[in-house]
Amino acid sequence: MSFPSLPALTSVLAVFLLAGCVEAPPSDVTDIQQWMEESAKGLKGRVPPLPEVKPFPPVVYKAQDLTDPFDPGRLAPPALKSAKGGGLPAPDMNRPREPLERFSLEELKLRGILRRGKEIRALIEAPDGVYPVTVGSYLGQNFGRVVAIEETKVKIEEMVQDTEQHWIKRPVELNLEEKR
Repeated sequence: MSFPSLPALTSVLAVFLLAGCVEAPPSDVTDIQQWMEESAKGLKGRVPPLPEVKPFPPVVYKAQDLTDPFDPGRLAPPALKSAKGGGLPAPDMNRPREPLERFSLEELKLRGILRRGKEIRALIEAPDGVYPVTVGSYLGQNFGRVVAIEETKVKIEEMVQDTEQHWIKRPVELNLEEKR
């Protein structure tokens, strides 16, 4: 007795498997068709029309009537704009630096005011310690100079450059903070 070859056996097996997939029970198909017909009864296939597009009138661009957006003077805040004279002379770059000029003003805190007669000093806390300052002392990284010491604040004038590289004065204050 001889057995059929492997390809012949595989093809016969494949025919039987496919034959089992072709016919589905009729009750399953009719149930689905009935459900689809019931679900589609209230549906309408109407899409509303798109709204009308209104054309915008063209506008003529007249650059000579407008302010120049690239003017460097427009970039500086009004408080920093220098007068037409060209600004102040540059700060003295050769003078010896004071200890508090190593720190930005954000790193410095006013911790107290000391008064003895007419003499007044402020105690400024820096990351490396506490320093006394008087009117005329320098602090901060923008050539800041103490111009007044009041009961709760120290008034400072910094020298900064505006957008046209002119030196101008910028007022800044350090306010008294309570240490927590």
